[in-house]
Amino acid sequence: MNTSEKRPKYSPTNKKQSAVDIVINKIVDDVLTGHYKPGDKLPTEMQLAEMMSMSKNTVREAIKILVAYGAVEIRRPEGTFITHSFTPKMLNPVIYSLLFSKSNADDLLGLRRMIDTGVFLLIIDRGLDKENEAALEAQHKFYSSLVLSRDADIDMIAREDICFHQMLAAATKNELVKVFHDYVADLTAESRVRAIEMCRRDDNMQYLVDVHRATLDLVERKSKYSLEETIDFSYIYWKTTYKL
Repeated sequence: MNTSEKRPKYSPTNKKQSAVDIVINKIVDDVLTGHYKPGDKLPTEMQLAEMMSMSKNTVREAIKILVAYGAVEIRRPEGTFITHSFTPKMLNPVIYSLLFSKSNADDLLGLRRMIDTGVFLLIIDRGLDKENEAALEAQHKFYSSLVLSRDADIDMIAREDICFHQMLAAATKNELVKVFHDYVADLTAESRVRAIEMCRRDDNMQYLVDVHRATLDLVERKSKYSLEETIDFSYIYWKTTYKL
């Protein structure tokens, strides 16, 4: 028997797409392939309809969705244009899917772990330049003094924690990674505050300092621990804030 007959056929279009989705995907693909560049004016709805063999109403609905996502903007009376740069609205559908997922806490944990792992691997692969290393060490020193001070403000600690991780993401020199990392950081901001509060209740503020030190040692290639061990260590308190 030909074993290839047993294999399920894979096709990226197995899931039936609506006409609106087809128009959206075509416009997005045209941007990714450079056919349209940020700031470019799109053809009129009638022209797009003719080019894609779609109805004008279908194209209009697709444009409305792209506007809602922040991918295109309508400037009356000039026309419709590709946005010049990323806007947070582009990631809102991801957030909505997380919020309404039956297992949103697990999904969020997986998403953050994927982003953090990618950030660390990119830095390790390309190396941490001296400027970024010095800036991260300075941030760690400031953060440590803040965390261990007697009257430490939890909200300030949380902000400086996120700042540290944003600096790590920026050190990848990959703007797309930084954008996704920073969005996930915003999404998890409240849970990070809860984790810090738990550390204070446990009289274990040193843990917060140790997490940043372990992270720096990892990207500076001085760590005796693996990437997976470092991430697991850094998530000990944070994971429990979602009662997983």
